Amino acid sequence: TVGGKVTVKGTGFVSSSVIELGLGKTSVISTSLASIDGTFTCIFVVDTQVYDEKVITGISVSDPTSIDTDRMYIKPMIYKVEPTEGVVGSVVLVEGSGYRGGESVYVDFGKTLEITVCKAEAGGTFVVKFVVDTQVYGDKVITARQAEIYDTDRFKITSQIISVEPTEGVVGTRVTIKG
Repeated sequence: TVGGKVTVKGTGFVSSSVIELGLGKTSVISTSLASIDGTFTCIFVVDTQVYDEKVITGISVSDPTSIDTDRMYIKPMIYKVEPTEGVVGSVVLVEGSGYRGGESVYVDFGKTLEITVCKAEAGGTFVVKFVVDTQVYGDKVITARQAEIYDTDRFKITSQIISVEPTEGVVGTRVTIKG
């Protein structure tokens, strides 16, 4: 997923040379120094890119014929839900990455399908808000989806007293509490 750490190990590269690693649209996401026996290990953080299979390229700067590729998938991810709990009527912010750019992202909340819809930016990120609708107390799943790809997170609906009527009275007065 975007923001995730990836470790790449390589063998058979030019001895003691700088190795440049590329990922998908990013030509150089990280560099490493090959050991005397031509091995290297490199750790990088996946930058913002859309969902799909991406090519990882390792190339020796001193000899561009010393090159190899591998593949990985960038998966969608909800990376922010704020707040993580609240009452019915709360406004919830959801942010995600790794989605298909320019396409709709459908957000489901608990029992409500498509509580909101937005378009992912060209780089695959989205930011959207929705209002918590009436559902029972407890943990609810938030799903951000596009066709066959999706990610989930959680939000907890907490209890709330909405009204007390009357707000004052004598002993024996009937009181109505709504929540």
